[in-house]
Amino acid sequence: MPETEGPVVRHPDYEVTATSASAIDIEVAVLDSAGVIVAVNGPWSDFCAANDGDPSLTGIGVNYLEVCRKAGDDPGAIEVADAIRTALVGDVPSAHRVQIACHSPQEKRWFDVIVSSRSDGRGTSIGATVLLTQVPEPRTEMADKNHTLAREILEACPDALLMADEQGLIESTNLPAERLFGCDRSALLGRAIDTLLPGRSTEQPSASMQLHAVRADGSEIPVEVGLSLQRVGGETRLIAAVRDITERLRAEDRRQLIDRCIDRASDAILVIDENSFRLLHANSGAVDMFGYRSSELVGSMSPTDLAPELGVSALASALGSLREAPDQHVRLVTTGLRRSGAELPIEVQIDWPAPTTPNASRPVVAVIRDLTERPAGHDDSIATVRH
Repeated sequence: MPETEGPVVRHPDYEVTATSASAIDIEVAVLDSAGVIVAVNGPWSDFCAANDGDPSLTGIGVNYLEVCRKAGDDPGAIEVADAIRTALVGDVPSAHRVQIACHSPQEKRWFDVIVSSRSDGRGTSIGATVLLTQVPEPRTEMADKNHTLAREILEACPDALLMADEQGLIESTNLPAERLFGCDRSALLGRAIDTLLPGRSTEQPSASMQLHAVRADGSEIPVEVGLSLQRVGGETRLIAAVRDITERLRAEDRRQLIDRCIDRASDAILVIDENSFRLLHANSGAVDMFGYRSSELVGSMSPTDLAPELGVSALASALGSLREAPDQHVRLVTTGLRRSGAELPIEVQIDWPAPTTPNASRPVVAVIRDLTERPAGHDDSIATVRH
C-alpha cells in the first residue's frame, strides 16, 4: 500500500519529489512503463477529493491510458493519451503540452497537461510524468479574430472612447481619444476619468450630457458624453463615448443668428411645405403685415389665406418654373388680405432652394413686401428672375 507523508504520496518503488510543485498547486502523477499511476502528489489527491472524485478511478494503481480511453471521443483525452504513449516509448525529446477542458457543474475550467518521459540512468524509458495546472480560459482562434475585430472597430469609432474601472481610472481608450485630448494614450491610461471630464454626474452613471473636456494643454472644449455601465470580465466598467461638439455649437449659433435676422426683417418671410403648401414658419414681419399671431399662421394656414390670388394653381405653376432651376425665383405683384379684412398691395418673391442632401425635404420660401408706399410706375407683372 502507498504511504502518505505531507503533500507527497509515496509508493514502495516510486516517490513524487516535486515538493515545490505541491506548494503551487501543480497536480503531479507518475506513471510506470505501462501507463499505470504509481505515485501522486498532494494537490492531485486534494483536487480529486474536492471534486467528489473516486481515488480508485484516478489514483494510484489506475491505468491513465484507460482513464483516457473511457473518456470516449473527447479530443483532449485522445491527445493526452497519444502524448503518454509517445512518452512511454521515449520518443519525446521535450515535454509535450496539451490544453484540455475539465468542467465541473459549478464552473468551467481549463488545464495545461504536460507529459514528459522518465528514464533510468542508461536512458531507457521507464514511464512518464503527468503535470496538471489550472489555467484561465484559453483564447481560441475565433476569439483572437473577434478581439482583433473589436479593437479595429474601437479604433475606427469616430467618438473618443474611455473605459474606466470601478475606481474611475482609465483602462482602455482609442485613437480618437488621443486626438480629442491632445496626448498619447499612454498619458490617458491610469488617469482618473473625472480629471478629463469634470462635472460628470455620479448620480446618473448611465446618461447623456454636455460637458467641457479638459485637454492636455489645459484648454477646454465642449463635448457631448454618453455614459454607460457594462460588465466586462465579471467586473463593472464605465464606458464614456465623448464627441467634440465645437462645430455643432458654432453652426447652431450661426443658425440662431440667421433666424434672428430673418425674424427682424420688415418683409414677411414664409417657409411653405412643398406638398401641402401649409406654412412651416412665419417671421415677425409676417405677423405685423397680416395681423395674425405666429401660432395662427404656422401649421394651419397657407399662402392662399394671405393672398387669395396666390392659390394652389399659381404656386404649382411657380414651382414648375423653379423645379429644374433652383438659381431662379418667381416674382409677382398681387393683393394681400389682412386679418381685419383690409387689402394691401404686395410683391411676392418665390424661391425653391435645392435640397442640401438627397431625398431631403425641399420647402418653398416666399418673401412678401408691402407695396402700399411704393412709388407709381413700377412693372407689376409676373416675372421669372435669374439671381
